[in-house]
Amino acid sequence: MVEHYLGSGKKKLKTGSTVVFIDESGYSLIPYIARTWAPKGIVPALFHSFRTRRKISAISGIAIQYRRGTLDTDLYFRLYPDKTIRGKEVVGFLRQLSLEVKGDIILIWDNLKAHHSRKVKKFLKKHPRFQPYPLPPYCPELNPDEGVWNWTKSKDLANVCADDPEDMVHYVRGSLRKIQKRKHIHKWCLYETDLIWD
Repeated sequence: MVEHYLGSGKKKLKTGSTVVFIDESGYSLIPYIARTWAPKGIVPALFHSFRTRRKISAISGIAIQYRRGTLDTDLYFRLYPDKTIRGKEVVGFLRQLSLEVKGDIILIWDNLKAHHSRKVKKFLKKHPRFQPYPLPPYCPELNPDEGVWNWTKSKDLANVCADDPEDMVHYVRGSLRKIQKRKHIHKWCLYETDLIWD
């Protein structure tokens, strides 16, 4: 069980509920450069265009639940090409969670302005099974969902040169869907945090 008090520190994460760690990130067409293999004596080269500043915003959540005494995980995500994550996009993601996750949902997220928007507050008021808890300020090391972005950018999408934003959406969605199916990556994200799991 997770033996941590987050946010105010006054309430313990409920046993039996689904805990969802949520975070947002962005992707651009400029590739993440990483070391790679190449024939001896040949320096690998990447070719991409700097002509556009268009980006892809993304929101995801690692859902954690105990089933039959075992830690189980799922990953949910949504992509928003050419958009910034605001209250409307957060509500869209929460609606997706409400359809796919049963029972009470404990949201663990940072203090992004969009999380405190009127639209999000209105949605949470209408759906009391969502219980939001803020992370302490500037503590990405406490959010397992940070590992999702780390994995996609530094591993799956390292050195990837997309031709256009639509092409990049294809790559990002493919990487996140791959992670959805690989629960050992979810566990890696959990254990890479400063949280204690037993």
